Amino acid sequence: MAYKGNIPWNKGLTKETSEGLRQTSEKMKGENNSQYGKRPWNKGLECSYQLGEKNPAWKGGKHISRGYMTIRNKQGKYIRESRILIEKHIGRKLDSREVTHHLDGDKTNNNIENLHLFLNQSKHMKYHFHLRSLVNKMLSHGGD
Repeated sequence: MAYKGNIPWNKGLTKETSEGLRQTSEKMKGENNSQYGKRPWNKGLECSYQLGEKNPAWKGGKHISRGYMTIRNKQGKYIRESRILIEKHIGRKLDSREVTHHLDGDKTNNNIENLHLFLNQSKHMKYHFHLRSLVNKMLSHGGD
């Protein structure tokens, strides 16, 4: 470990300036080197790890993120499956402000009958507030 003010033992040493390094370098040339003639383990691989469909653990580009089922698009970005399904159902791209809602509360249940589209987050939250107030009213009146 290098400490401030300490000079490393090998600072400035090269094969040209150090007899020991020159001899070691000469000994390790050609057939004397244990790796001589061996093929590197990663020779021919595009990279040391496999991406996307080439990876044996590939699951079709689907995974769950924050409770929502997501799908990887062609650009490599993960998008919520519920948004993709609603876009197909209504025949247009969703605006970034539009919010998909799962009626049964299960974020992985993306059946079109279970999905509702809100124009924005404000309308979505008003829906939840209204639903909560109805439940509270029913509970306070004993279901009358």
